[in-house]
Amino acid sequence: MKHFSQAEWQAFHRGQAEASQALMETHLRECDACRQLFLDCIDDDDLAQAEKIIPPEFTARTLALLSGPGGPERRPQYRRRSRSLLAYYAAAAALTIMLTGGGVLQSWNAKIVDPRSGCGIKAASSYEELLFNWPARLRAQTSGWLNDIELKYQKEVKQ
Repeated sequence: MKHFSQAEWQAFHRGQAEASQALMETHLRECDACRQLFLDCIDDDDLAQAEKIIPPEFTARTLALLSGPGGPERRPQYRRRSRSLLAYYAAAAALTIMLTGGGVLQSWNAKIVDPRSGCGIKAASSYEELLFNWPARLRAQTSGWLNDIELKYQKEVKQ
């Protein structure tokens, strides 16, 4: 991390370091030592100008706004949202259990895949064969390859 000198911070404070202003602002947020150098550039004239611009009741008004009714209301709103979300999920789970227990989902499933047609069963059985029998298929294919290699080797040796 490149630190800036006191002269560079004074130029930044006067507004004369326009080329590297964004870089210096970012560095000012991250580096405590350079932030202290920049704060040392602020003199009594700067403080007097700030006092002219900022009204005297600014601090009291800001603290009143922060501790006023706007702050504590946010917490109950968050709790209300989380409670309503919990109630929503509980209702969805209860509805799912009721539909499953009543057989509604089973009847929907029976309509989607007709057990009499057999097409769903064939697709499922071929999928299950692919999913669960791949080690046996891999072993058979590998042993076939090894047998072919062995036969070729034996033919080469005999010749």
